[in-house]
Amino acid sequence: MEGWHSITFNALGTVCRFAAPVWDDVLLRTVRQWVRERDDDWSVFKEDSEVSRLNRAAGRTWTPLKPDTMALLREAKDCAAMTGGAFAVTSGPLTALWRQALASGIPPAEAAVRAALDLVDDADVLLRPETGEVMLRRPGQQIDLGGIAKGFAADRVRDILLEGGVTEALIDLGGTVWILGGSAPVGIRHPQPGTDRIMGRFTVHDGAVVTSGTYERYVRRGDRLYHHVIDCRTGNPAQSGLCSVTLAGAPAVRLDALATAFLVTGAAAALPVLQRQGWEGVFVTDGYDVLATPGLKDNLQLLGKDDFHAT
Repeated sequence: MEGWHSITFNALGTVCRFAAPVWDDVLLRTVRQWVRERDDDWSVFKEDSEVSRLNRAAGRTWTPLKPDTMALLREAKDCAAMTGGAFAVTSGPLTALWRQALASGIPPAEAAVRAALDLVDDADVLLRPETGEVMLRRPGQQIDLGGIAKGFAADRVRDILLEGGVTEALIDLGGTVWILGGSAPVGIRHPQPGTDRIMGRFTVHDGAVVTSGTYERYVRRGDRLYHHVIDCRTGNPAQSGLCSVTLAGAPAVRLDALATAFLVTGAAAALPVLQRQGWEGVFVTDGYDVLATPGLKDNLQLLGKDDFHAT
């Protein structure tokens, strides 16, 4: 990437890096500003964010939202329908419950899980596209965009760069990457909790890659690992037998949501969807068996071959 400009900053709960062969970094600073503004709009940790205002108004009033937030919620509802509810942005009460549990090291009471689970239903996200307003149908419901926001942002940054005349770029938002134009190797993080090693890599040409894993936030209680990927159908951490899912294709917003959903549903449910969409995938089981779709088998290079078993 000799001659490229790059810019790195924190937003959307991760480290963001954009790089492109531009003569100066004005356009890169434009996309940085756009991402930071979306972080202000979508964060559940900022009281004045659009999402926080929407959550406070649940069951009471309609909330006006910016076009990007409205478009993101439309994508989220589509992804929830595609996954039968394995992915849901109304998971807010559940994710908040488990966030506190992981921080304290104490799993929540089953009654609290059931109460939070009762509020999860993306059909209750009511949209008025003609007025740009949204309402959550029931009091207590909460939106959490953590499972889809980075994918939507990566797609939008790609569009902004293309509109600015950039035809080749690297867009990296943590585990969500867009390789615009040319080809580049993309690494897959090792799914062992507590390690920052790379498990393997494959080359991507003009497409997006998203990795979702159970290793980012977790706590151990005895011999059980409680992690942050919640099954929105049970209210508890997913137990599909998978610890990592990597998807390659486009758009990134769909890959982002479905990578999380497939951690919940398992590889068998994912493969027909990948075939229909024309996507590729790498699935790692809890026992570190690696399953790659046919289009990636010859492209995937495992770096820790003693750790993994390719299937």
